[in-house]
Amino acid sequence: MFNINDWALNPITFAVLVLFLVQFIKDLGVKGNVLRLVSLGVGAALAVIFELRVLYPSWAPWIEILFFALFVGLGACGMYSFFGEMANRIAVKQIPKETKTP
Repeated sequence: MFNINDWALNPITFAVLVLFLVQFIKDLGVKGNVLRLVSLGVGAALAVIFELRVLYPSWAPWIEILFFALFVGLGACGMYSFFGEMANRIAVKQIPKETKTP
C-alpha cells in the first residue's frame, strides 16, 4: 500500500514538477513569449506555495497533497514520456555526423 509520507517533496521533485507543468503548457499550444510569461508565473506561484510549508507548518500536509496530486495528474496526461523524449534528443545530438574523406 502506498503511504504518502514516503513521498518526499524537496527541491529536486519540485524542479521536475515545474518541468512537467511547462511541458504540459507547451502541449496545450502556448508558444513564444506567452509561454515564457506563463512558465515564469507557474514557477513563481509554485515556489511561493512550496515555501509556505515553512511559514505555516500546519499547511504542510495539504501542500504536499497538492504537489503529489499534480504529479499524479500530469503522469496520467502522459508527461512521463517527457524523459523519454529528452533522452532521445540527447542521444541524437551525440551521434557523430558522417564525414566524407577525400
